[in-house]
Amino acid sequence: MRHLILIILLILFFGNAFSQGNITLKEAVEKALLNNYSIRIAQTSNQIAKNNVAPGNAGMLPKVDLVAGYNYANTDLYLVLLTGQRIEQAGNVAKTVNGGVQLSWTILDDMGMFISYERLKTLKSRSDVELKISVENTVKEIARTYYNSLLLKKNLDVMNESIELSYRRMKRIEDRKEYGASNSLELLRAKVDLNTDSTNYKRTELNYKNSLRMLIYLMGEKVSGSGYDIGADIEFYQEKSIEDLRNLAQKSNNSILQALKNKEITELDYELIKTNYMPKVNLTASYSYNRTDADAGFLLVNQNYGLGTGVNLSWNIFDGMRTNIQAQNTKLMSEMNSISIEMLRNQIDMAVINNYEALVEKKAILDMDIANLGAAELNYQRSLDLFDLGQITSLELREAQLNLNRSKMRINESMLDAKLSEIELNILTGTLNY
Repeated sequence: MRHLILIILLILFFGNAFSQGNITLKEAVEKALLNNYSIRIAQTSNQIAKNNVAPGNAGMLPKVDLVAGYNYANTDLYLVLLTGQRIEQAGNVAKTVNGGVQLSWTILDDMGMFISYERLKTLKSRSDVELKISVENTVKEIARTYYNSLLLKKNLDVMNESIELSYRRMKRIEDRKEYGASNSLELLRAKVDLNTDSTNYKRTELNYKNSLRMLIYLMGEKVSGSGYDIGADIEFYQEKSIEDLRNLAQKSNNSILQALKNKEITELDYELIKTNYMPKVNLTASYSYNRTDADAGFLLVNQNYGLGTGVNLSWNIFDGMRTNIQAQNTKLMSEMNSISIEMLRNQIDMAVINNYEALVEKKAILDMDIANLGAAELNYQRSLDLFDLGQITSLELREAQLNLNRSKMRINESMLDAKLSEIELNILTGTLNY
């Protein structure tokens, strides 16, 4: 008996002393925005897309190369000239040195370079949306984990109260047993119920610790134990009408915005392919220096240097219909994107309606659960009074206690259920709050 009481006291003490400090959902999200692994990867990808938006990356700037070379040759020379003179020398050494600067610049490609630049900017815009989606998904997961931890914590409070009630019930039976008003079987049942409540508490406490560790992981911190506790309650913010939410989702849902960007990129790809039908003009310029020194031959020294310029035109007039096929396929992809966007808009609209109605219903259920709690508390108190008067059995008192526990836990579960629907609704409308 003393051993059982000691276990209960340890549960109550360590359950409260488990963590070091409270953390709010906003603080958890702020930490995740700095440290979460998925967000950091998405931010790096976004930075790459940002770096790609450059005129030179679209071919709008000239290309300048610095070239240099040195050649050495050691050959046997044998020449017969028209005059009949013969030149013959073994081990003829020839050295050639060259260097220069070469410039190449596409000055006409039917606006292809400008289309490429616009495509890079659109890719950057899509990357911005993808980063927002990554942040949304992470915040959603953090919110789910946070509120699940809060649910477990509230359930621990309920179980803590249940342990106290079970302990008092056991003490009452012990007192009644001393006066012959109860028997050993009732006392044994009370001890079993107390032990069951204690075991349930420990299991829930383990789940709570694991949930906190998951929260720490999502925040991007090292999971070396739990240094946090949940220090907030569930609040609801949704006040917009269903029509406002539906309109907002069509304008601000990030999945729709991403699909629109994909279609825009495909349309730019089509315009870029069409430039292959038109001629391209390149401007070239160079300044070069060449010198060759030989031991024998017609030229013992050959040196030239100077500026050279030119204009090159290229026009592909037939490529096996590959450009036509690419243009046709890209056009079809654009049509597919339009269909996908239409389908996605309908899916998002349906999801907004479903989650809005679910949120309304779940809030109504929560109100009913809260109202039912008063009846459960009154039922337990009356059952306790009747038990003290000997008018009901210990099992009936236990059932009233369990009804009270279930009523409190239903409130916690209903609050979590409603909050998750609100979070999903906010993501659908691009207005995620935390």
